[in-house]
Amino acid sequence: MKRTRCYVAVIALSGCGVVQAQNTLVLEEITVTAQKTTELLQDVPVSINAITGSAFEDKVSFDLQDLGKLAPGLNLQSFGSTQNITLRGVGTYIQGPMTPRTNVFMDGAYVSQQQLAFFTQFDIERYEVLRGPQGTLYGTASPTGSIVIHTRNPDLTRREGYIQQSFGEHQLSNTRFGLSIPVIENQLGLRLAGVYDENNSSGYEYGNLDRDQLARTESLRATVLWEPGSAVSGRLSHSYVEWDSNNSEWISDGQGVEAVDRVDLSDRPRHIRARMNQTIGELNIEIGNTVLTSQTYHATSTNDDDKDTDVTGVDDSWQTAEINFSKVFSQELRLASSGNDRWDWITGLYYGHNNSSTTVRSRQLRLGGAVDTTANVVLDASSENWGVFTHNNFYLSDDWTLTAGARWSRVVRKNLNALRVVGTANLGGNVLDLDIPYPPNYAEIKYIDLTGTVKLSYKLSIDQMLYLTVDRGGRDGGTTLDLSGTTPDAIENFDHESSTSIELGYKSDLLDQRMRLNLAAFYQTYTDFHTQTLGAPLDTDGDGLQDNQFDVIQNADEVLVSGAEVDLTYLFSDRLRGQLLLSYTDSKYEDFDDAICADTSGELAYVGSSGFWVCDLSGERLGGDTGNWSVVASSSYVVPVTGWGAEWYLDTLYNFHSMRVAPITRVESGSFATLDLFTGLRSADGQWDLKLWVKNAFDREALLMQNELETLLDASVPSGVIPQDRVIKPRQFGLTGVYRF
Repeated sequence: MKRTRCYVAVIALSGCGVVQAQNTLVLEEITVTAQKTTELLQDVPVSINAITGSAFEDKVSFDLQDLGKLAPGLNLQSFGSTQNITLRGVGTYIQGPMTPRTNVFMDGAYVSQQQLAFFTQFDIERYEVLRGPQGTLYGTASPTGSIVIHTRNPDLTRREGYIQQSFGEHQLSNTRFGLSIPVIENQLGLRLAGVYDENNSSGYEYGNLDRDQLARTESLRATVLWEPGSAVSGRLSHSYVEWDSNNSEWISDGQGVEAVDRVDLSDRPRHIRARMNQTIGELNIEIGNTVLTSQTYHATSTNDDDKDTDVTGVDDSWQTAEINFSKVFSQELRLASSGNDRWDWITGLYYGHNNSSTTVRSRQLRLGGAVDTTANVVLDASSENWGVFTHNNFYLSDDWTLTAGARWSRVVRKNLNALRVVGTANLGGNVLDLDIPYPPNYAEIKYIDLTGTVKLSYKLSIDQMLYLTVDRGGRDGGTTLDLSGTTPDAIENFDHESSTSIELGYKSDLLDQRMRLNLAAFYQTYTDFHTQTLGAPLDTDGDGLQDNQFDVIQNADEVLVSGAEVDLTYLFSDRLRGQLLLSYTDSKYEDFDDAICADTSGELAYVGSSGFWVCDLSGERLGGDTGNWSVVASSSYVVPVTGWGAEWYLDTLYNFHSMRVAPITRVESGSFATLDLFTGLRSADGQWDLKLWVKNAFDREALLMQNELETLLDASVPSGVIPQDRVIKPRQFGLTGVYRF
């Protein structure tokens, strides 16, 4: 009794046009592949934000970080080789070889090194933001959620394409294009797409250096689609990215400037250069009523990063890093049923392999300048990931559907860390040369887990559905990337993390499919939650006083996360459309009484045998890049321009973020809201579009995050602490033109 009715769905913030059928306004239909099969959005018992590529482009979005403005409670940050995606109040500050909490997939393949995804966001067909643990179908289990990206396919019937140019304040120039060529009509097609971007969207400037900040991205993608017959299809794509940037990661708050001045007081410029290649192949073969799919992924990347780590004019500390990823490979084979009435199933095998080599040189001055050292760290890391999975939909009746899936995972991660410290020490006027080789630290971590899902959905009516899900996800443990060679050996490794979520949801198309209302409420627990501390004080000689500092990732015993989400869209008329997306999340440490702390303002307990300090964070807010409340509101108003075959439009995008708590320093950042406006003329058939736009229209100034760095040499700061801040992007005016052919 599998249903074949088509339910009406709408893309979140899609900007889609309004469809009129028999003088009735209805929302457009959309399909997603959240469960590795093509389904209508409103039929999937998962909380999903689906965002079309055209909606992403209509809001003048240039990289994956802009996706966070279109989905509430989602924040994406990329700083060189470090990425952090926060979803449902939980993120991952990736520093070192470890698995992210929110996974990214491009064209069905797991992107283990997320930097590869942040700079290839052009010529996109659709984004799917899957909320909650994804423990069955996708490459590796995720405790928080997944972002699934679909790039555009070649057109097999006609030659078509577009060119788009944007200019704006803060040195913005962005050019992108797409071109489809049908090599063999209806069978073989080629699509070429690319982007060239220059900008300083953060508005940061150097205060002590005579040079501008600018980031440059060049990327090209080639995609081949092969459909020789109904039983076989294939797709192959290759992307190449070059990225050069001297944009600041953090800016100082002190020494006569405030964070909102966007002035970097570094004594040496930040510079990072990355080169990335990524190939994705898929082959589908129909065998009777089943489909065999092979998904292959291969990528390489190189990163060179040079920065002033104290972000001050004091010649105190700096860091250079070379990070190379080679043999980033994965292979998935899955077999899926097709068109069954009672039971649809998917089963498969997965294998992934990563190699990385990191070389870091960092200079540190300690004890008021008496000790001047350079640490050389080499970290070679590799991981292997095996998975066996099954996913099943049981159609119990016309109204009831039961989904059950499971995944067995085995991960082996190997890290080899070698450290050498050289420099000088001035001890009572005696200058000593230092050359200290540390013994190599080898760690092999094995992780075996069983994750999965159980979902029960019930059709209240043709346009309304209730669902209840229980999902379990997880991620493997690892080793702290010890760049300074100061992390105590006893706490360098951390165990794997697991997560269980219960979600109750409601999906509906109401008022004759003129209004869409989706609701979800969830309760989630994390066990052995990975949390990172930067700059924790360290006593190296046992006198109870701080001599140094270190970074560490450790396990919190238990974290609780609960919340609710609302997705409301309404068609006021054939000219006016509005949408409200709301997310509330409450995340806190339930049990974490041995947290290694960098914040020395609270009550600390000294662990004399290990030389560090701990505190009790039980009951405290988790901290991260998002606040408890997040709101996205948008509207689109269209007026036909008679006689021109065109239309004038006005689009608005409003974002609200409540107060946030920095995960490292526990510093609170106030709530803020931004408004983006877009207006212009476009042809009724979509051939051309000329748009004027402004982002952060009221030039709102707000702090995103604050960390603190101890700088003992800076006499202008008696406390020895220099705050490091990130602030929101300043107001930016621009012009975008698009021509399609």
